[in-house]
Amino acid sequence: MDFETIEDAILTELRTPTLPGAPDMSYIATCERYAGQQFGEADLQVLAVSFPAVFVIMSDMPAEKQDNINYVFRPSFRILAAAENLRGRDEAKQDAYKIVKDVMAVLTNRKFGLDIEDLTLTRVVLVYIDNVCRAVYGIEFQTSFEKSYIGG
Repeated sequence: MDFETIEDAILTELRTPTLPGAPDMSYIATCERYAGQQFGEADLQVLAVSFPAVFVIMSDMPAEKQDNINYVFRPSFRILAAAENLRGRDEAKQDAYKIVKDVMAVLTNRKFGLDIEDLTLTRVVLVYIDNVCRAVYGIEFQTSFEKSYIGG
């Protein structure tokens, strides 16, 4: 197991949710790995992204050594939910809230068939909101998995 496999599973699930009764995420126009896109006012105006959008990144991964070869990793993943609504900031914020709720419904307490602990929702944080028509929120999840490394 590794964090890239988990990130891939998160992306796949956001693109086509498999959980019975999960919200339909087909309205998301962009669903990809976060690649350093900036979310300031000037940045969003030139960002080549179709809204609504979600971006996924492994944001942190503490490791704890269990014995000579075994480690427990606790990766955190941040999903950035970005909305744009030309009717105004309040409507963009409401659109972003919908994305946040849907992401939480699709990912919380999920394993995706992987040998990991359930994804645990740890927080939702405002990343950016402008005075015109865009809002971005971060949804953070954590899981854990074990991995062995044989030295030599």
